[in-house]
Amino acid sequence: MNFLKTLKTRKSCRKYTEKQIEKEALDQILLAGNTAPIGMGKYEKIRITVVQNPKMLDRIAEECAENWAGKTWSPFYKAPTLIILSEIPEKSLAHYANVACVVENMHLMATDLGLGSIYLWGFIRLLNKNDKLKADLNIPEDFVPLSALAVGYSEKPLKEREYTTLKIKTNYIK
Repeated sequence: MNFLKTLKTRKSCRKYTEKQIEKEALDQILLAGNTAPIGMGKYEKIRITVVQNPKMLDRIAEECAENWAGKTWSPFYKAPTLIILSEIPEKSLAHYANVACVVENMHLMATDLGLGSIYLWGFIRLLNKNDKLKADLNIPEDFVPLSALAVGYSEKPLKEREYTTLKIKTNYIK
């Protein structure tokens, strides 16, 4: 797939099959994350936690799901792989940008591989309130989960869509 096609095909996937992604695909996704630009090259301040254990995924869903209109839901849409990004916080808030770059690279690689994925942020505040769960996920005490990516096989095939440069208003200064 060429890069522009990958960009046009990328979509937030909210319905996955139960089939687990292959190790080779996961390795490529993690490699893409490791190529992301990180402020001042401080890669050691970031941790990636890959969760594929069904019991742990169920536990995360139970302990971090929010009650929405009387329903409890999976905050990662029952994807078979959940990748959590943690970082040591800095006063400059650059850690949010660092993690966003890593997640976006992984999100695009998943799309390039024909996998569904979704950039997650909402359930992270609930995960951060649960020290026992963070410990069971082997997230070091000085690291704070900031974002996540759910990955799996989409129930529906990914389709290329048309985009224009008119979607985001642009001001030109000449």
